[in-house]
Amino acid sequence: MPPGTSSGARLRVRGRGVPPTHGHDVAGDLIVETQLVLPAVADERSKALLREFAQLNPVDVRAHLFR
Repeated sequence: MPPGTSSGARLRVRGRGVPPTHGHDVAGDLIVETQLVLPAVADERSKALLREFAQLNPVDVRAHLFR
């Protein structure tokens, strides 16, 4: 999976889909829709590290929703 792939992204895997059938000599493409699931953060140290990461990487991940 390419770095930065978002949940809901569709990726094409060429030649890995439906096998060749009558009159076709090449397999089809496989279309994959990603679904990213993040683990629950339970302890305070992990929460603090995530807050620090957010401060060091100020990216508005929702900016594209309001254009």
